Amino acid sequence: MSFQPEQPTSEMPVIGEPFFEAALPGADVARCPACLSPVRADQRYCLECGERLQVDEIPPPPGGGSALANRSTRLLAVAAIILIVVGIGLAWVALRTTSNGEDSTTSTATAPTTAATDTGITDTGITDTGITDTGITDTGVTDTGITDTGATDTGAAAGGWPAGQTGWAVILASKSQSQFQETDAQTIATAASSAGVPMTGVLDSSQFPTLNPGYWAVFSGPYATKDEAQSAATTIQGQGYPDAYARQVQP
Repeated sequence: MSFQPEQPTSEMPVIGEPFFEAALPGADVARCPACLSPVRADQRYCLECGERLQVDEIPPPPGGGSALANRSTRLLAVAAIILIVVGIGLAWVALRTTSNGEDSTTSTATAPTTAATDTGITDTGITDTGITDTGITDTGVTDTGITDTGATDTGAAAGGWPAGQTGWAVILASKSQSQFQETDAQTIATAASSAGVPMTGVLDSSQFPTLNPGYWAVFSGPYATKDEAQSAATTIQGQGYPDAYARQVQP
């Protein structure tokens, strides 16, 4: 029994025999522009090098014609519908206006003319009453001329010093009650007031513990503080009482 040697095939070549590559496709086969590898018509990328392939144009819409032409047709149809609606609206407005005009004409023709009568309103001629100025006379209230009597302040309480008040006084003169009467002290106080000494008066020193008892004293006051009394004493000294001095008076 004889054995025939195996024939080489493209899938499994025989060892020692030459290998035959498959024949290249024809020139009309599409190829990748980068690596010239064969590609199918529906491929978007090359399977060998990854190059993006040219995409086929979008096929025309079904029924023939371009998308732009179809769109223009639709726009024209919409515009025609709008024009029809506007025309109907204008016709309705015109018809309504005509109807209203006829009604107005009819109403005007049938309405009777009342011929309003002039009532002849008479101007009453309101007369100016001529209010007369009564001429109120200024009575001329006369200034009575109240005369300043020049009354001298002799002190609010008995003895001339305000009762129960503690303050400061300027002592102008003081005399012992054994040699000097109250009337004599009042005479000095009146003369001092005439000379311009303010708030003059007479007091009995025995009624005030801060003064030496047994004297009639001619004073100016009361003053609220010692400083006020001392300032007043300086002024009174220049008014002819050089021995004037400040002293506290306390009941």
